[in-house]
Amino acid sequence: MAGKISVALAEGPFTFDKFVALSTLVTLQDRLDDATARRMYDVFMKEPWGTEHMAGLCDKLASVLMGKKQELTGGEKWFSGHLLTTWYLGVYYHESSPPLRLAYETALMFRAGDGVIPVPLVESVAFGDWAKKPA
Repeated sequence: MAGKISVALAEGPFTFDKFVALSTLVTLQDRLDDATARRMYDVFMKEPWGTEHMAGLCDKLASVLMGKKQELTGGEKWFSGHLLTTWYLGVYYHESSPPLRLAYETALMFRAGDGVIPVPLVESVAFGDWAKKPA
């Protein structure tokens, strides 16, 4: 997987595929929802300094995958946390816009209890079923 990701990170302009490869590395998740990724990509591409931070982070992570030590800038460190928070919560927070919900049931925070704890308001659950042990 690392070889495939490093190739995606190293090639050309900042494309959607490059965004998915970056998201895969930052979240350590290889099954990211495509529709959610597309919504996030569209928002992050409009963010002030977003493209610069993503491109710098991609270049440095591609170098790290090839065994070279890299130091992230303050902006790149901030952006990696910003991207991670957005993927896990499904909510985009940035001072340039009001909070945007980009995902709900596809937010990564629901993976921890997937199949055990229902997604609130999405999966129907009878009253009190949350107290029963899973099958």
